[in-house]
Amino acid sequence: MVASMDEMMLVRGFWGPRAESVDEISQRLSALGASLDGLVSATIPWRTADGVDVSLADVNAVRAVLDSALERSLDAPEVGMLELFEACGPDAAIWAMTVAAGGTSNARKVKNSVVLEVSGLDSVSMIIGSFLESLVTAWDPDWGDVTSDSILDGLLDRDLLAGRAPKFGHMTYLSSGRRVIESGAIELSIVDLPWGSVVRSPAASRDHLFSVAEAVELTATLSGTEALAETPTSRSKL
Repeated sequence: MVASMDEMMLVRGFWGPRAESVDEISQRLSALGASLDGLVSATIPWRTADGVDVSLADVNAVRAVLDSALERSLDAPEVGMLELFEACGPDAAIWAMTVAAGGTSNARKVKNSVVLEVSGLDSVSMIIGSFLESLVTAWDPDWGDVTSDSILDGLLDRDLLAGRAPKFGHMTYLSSGRRVIESGAIELSIVDLPWGSVVRSPAASRDHLFSVAEAVELTATLSGTEALAETPTSRSKL
């Protein structure tokens, strides 16, 4: 079933310290850009916060943008580089992406991450899991999710939002060092990937997306277990 999502969806990946060159980060970002173009069958017209048009599928164009981002981070190279992208893409969907990568700091508040925001895409709920898999394939994070402001607000209300530990979303990716042992009363579907697992709802009628209440309850139930242990500060993932 093709469903629509009125609320903005966030597809996120987080990992700990990982030294990477501009070339390595460019390869990862262009791989994600090419995959997203393929999923929506169009070229998403990205633009940097400085107003530079760029195809994220073009590794050379990405490298030129990231060279500038690297120059801005030279005063604090341990936190890595930061770049923001926006686009008005197919079907007038609104896209945004924040990339923070190459950081090697062991400070608890510093995390490498990619956060993709998308709203207004008619079939977003049907293909959002593919967005997550594309992000995971390109960036090899410690954990990731498909989430929304409604879930984040629900986690905040239960004091579950702070810290470096994973949180459950509509779908959640956990690296291979994490294992979901039990989930209480909520039924899970676990899809194994070579580098980890995607935890999702077994309900195909909801495009395998957990509800807000289910995501919050899963986070509360599994908090403190190996599955939701904090992202390391000494390496990129468990």
